[in-house]
Amino acid sequence: KAVGILPDRFAPLNLEICNEHTLEEGTILRNITYETLPGIKVTATLYLPKDYESLGTLPAVIVPCGHSPVGRAHTTYSCLSRMLARNSIVVLCADPPGQHERVQYPDENGKSRIGGAVAEHFQIGFPCHLTGLTLAAFFVRDLERAIDLLETLPFVDNKRIGISGCSGGGLMTSYMSLWDDRLAAAAPSCFITTRLASLNNGRPVDPEQIVPRVIQEGINHDDFMALFAPKPHLICVAESDPVDIGGAVHTHNIAQSVYSIFGAEKNARFTVSPTGHMLSEYHREAITLFMTEVLKAPIDKADVTQPEPVPIELLMSTKTGSLLTDDPSSRSLFDYYNDYIQEHKYTDCDRKELRSRILEFLKAPADMENRPPVLYPRYLATEQVLEGICAKKIWFFSEGETDFSPYARKIAVCGILYEPEEFKECVVFVSDNEDSEYVEKLLSQKKAVFHFFPRGIGANASLDAPNITIIKSSVGNILSPEYRRGCDACMCGTSTAALRTYDTLRAYDYIKARYEKVSFAGEGFCALYSLLAASITGKNAEVFDMPESYLDMVKNVDYQRNEREEVFGILEKFDIPFLAEKLKKGGTL
Repeated sequence: KAVGILPDRFAPLNLEICNEHTLEEGTILRNITYETLPGIKVTATLYLPKDYESLGTLPAVIVPCGHSPVGRAHTTYSCLSRMLARNSIVVLCADPPGQHERVQYPDENGKSRIGGAVAEHFQIGFPCHLTGLTLAAFFVRDLERAIDLLETLPFVDNKRIGISGCSGGGLMTSYMSLWDDRLAAAAPSCFITTRLASLNNGRPVDPEQIVPRVIQEGINHDDFMALFAPKPHLICVAESDPVDIGGAVHTHNIAQSVYSIFGAEKNARFTVSPTGHMLSEYHREAITLFMTEVLKAPIDKADVTQPEPVPIELLMSTKTGSLLTDDPSSRSLFDYYNDYIQEHKYTDCDRKELRSRILEFLKAPADMENRPPVLYPRYLATEQVLEGICAKKIWFFSEGETDFSPYARKIAVCGILYEPEEFKECVVFVSDNEDSEYVEKLLSQKKAVFHFFPRGIGANASLDAPNITIIKSSVGNILSPEYRRGCDACMCGTSTAALRTYDTLRAYDYIKARYEKVSFAGEGFCALYSLLAASITGKNAEVFDMPESYLDMVKNVDYQRNEREEVFGILEKFDIPFLAEKLKKGGTL
């Protein structure tokens, strides 16, 4: 439900064998493509054990890739795949979107023009999420179709299919352990910890790791293992890994208690590598021993000698190195989510319907409509800034003023109220610019102005941990603390937009108690909060420096990311210019 199920589940695979190579030990590399959605092709390699056709039906292992630009050609993945194949296990290793031959933004040479797998995932993920699709759904579809493909091979035993990947591949291994009951064994590497430990480390995460409501729905890391019981499961952790090892031990202990219900404690396994975050030789050996045992590979004793990595030129399904440049008929995820939003885009509506859509969309922890009064506003300073205009610096609690429990959520917000001597109208103006020129413009219209800063904005900006930095690319900032906050909120079933809109409503509550007439205004990306609050309260709103339409960003393959709200599914309900037109002065209330 949280990931979302894509259509065309059983569309033709359209498997194509592109080329074959034989390694010195007799393992056959069969480079292939197959389709996971109509027109969306995957580049992959089948590792076929020596004399595989004479060994009867064999077990198989899918190896999902982590965040390597070279995808399945990364040395650690090819070494693990080669080790498993050498032990009579069929292996399927496929490129995720944005990696190796599945670059989504190729230049004239077929290489990523925006810089690597992480940048590609972020560039795909943001517009994908705006449309209401999760990037995770595409990664899941690739892997469930990989299982479908293995089931078509006469030499694979459908009851003995396992999965094992590292980092982002460990994530997908865990997703699939819940998603697909056909898997008989799972061994995630460098992913499993606890949800809280993952949140507390503060590290930005890729869009395919962001599943809306996953925390709200109560899905923790122990579920990935406990709900796999009693089937064999191996957690692989590393001592020097940002993925917290203490959380992994805690998760394993919880899962073991579930395995004990089945009398299958021996199937709940754990191994530690004295390394950092990687598919180390320790993990490759442990995974090989695990899979050969639990999938009953037809061997006398597992060979865990570390092989040489496979040269990248032997792991190519295309001639140019890029599926999109090599095959004009192949579609990109950009093509897919643009087709999707054409069918699912918001429709025109009146303000009453718009308000209903907004309230449905803004899933905030606090009640948007039944708000308590603003209590005890604190006045920090009062000074005369212009002739006849007084400026008051104010802060108050948007949430939690009277909550003194140990786990109280106390949210303080602030602003500056510019008050003329006699005017009865006030504009709640939201902007992250503390010296905005538009304050004076609004004052010149003979209105009072409450220049308000919701949580994390302007004078109320968050204090960010020093290790969370902004990473720039040719298409703007792809990682930042603001992005991470938005991701966390999305997984909790809300958004930073919803939280800041609630704060803006609280600013309205404060002003409404003092002025008969109140309206809203917003500058730049902060206009979104003003527009949403105006719709809920039935007021008008004015926008300065209109931010780019979300729909235009979806349609532009080279859109600039920068600091924009991670508002999942917004285009199914409305867009910013649409809001602005409906809520401008003179609009029908």
